[in-house]
Amino acid sequence: MSARLIVAPAFIGFVIGWVSSPDSLRIEAATIWAALSCISSLASDLFTRLVVPPIHRRGWPLVTALSLGFLLAAPLNVVLNLAFGDLFSFWGLDRNGLDHLGQVTPAAAAASAVMPFALWLSINLVFFRLEGGRLYGRSWSDAHELAVASNPVQTSPVALPPFLLKAKPSCRHGLVAISAELHYLRIFTHHGEDLILYRFSDAANEIEALGGIRVHRSWCIVKSEVKDRNGRCVTLKNGMQVPIGRSFKHACVDII
Repeated sequence: MSARLIVAPAFIGFVIGWVSSPDSLRIEAATIWAALSCISSLASDLFTRLVVPPIHRRGWPLVTALSLGFLLAAPLNVVLNLAFGDLFSFWGLDRNGLDHLGQVTPAAAAASAVMPFALWLSINLVFFRLEGGRLYGRSWSDAHELAVASNPVQTSPVALPPFLLKAKPSCRHGLVAISAELHYLRIFTHHGEDLILYRFSDAANEIEALGGIRVHRSWCIVKSEVKDRNGRCVTLKNGMQVPIGRSFKHACVDII
């Protein structure tokens, strides 16, 4: 997180300040630019974190969350830019300060936001790739709706949960159960199995959208796939037997 929100913005801000300032004030200007870039990045991140949960639940792409977060943070960033303008002026650099706040038009604010917005998107999308398709603790995919539409056996209007989007295409539908295997997640479907690198606790929350239920600290099942159960295990329609954990017995009372 520090690299994405502090190191990268600080470096870019320092470079911008260095190349755009007179030789006599390069160090001062570059330092101020680096600080402004970091604070603006942190402000945008704060607002983005607020909109990530509902956007992620609807299956919208990461770019939408980043764009909306930046937009919500824009008024604060305008104030920050003008506040830092006073700091620039203190060092003899020609910048508008907070006394110009009432003169900022929407068009001027939009024009000045083009470059910061491009940098914000670029930094986050680069780190999204570096972190294996995860950002804000979630896995994102811009193509999940296409995956659902392209499979004729998928009739549920619910978008695929993120963990299924990491599975091979043949195992994205007909989910039966999932289990934890160290840092990996085993996915069981009508079409086979797959093993992916994914946190089980996250998948356990996401499987609820498909009618899933946790029956063991390492197992979740889809309730509609249950054939029978007893005090120790659940038998699924495909013949699998899944153990029932002692602390999860109460959750299994009404699954069949």
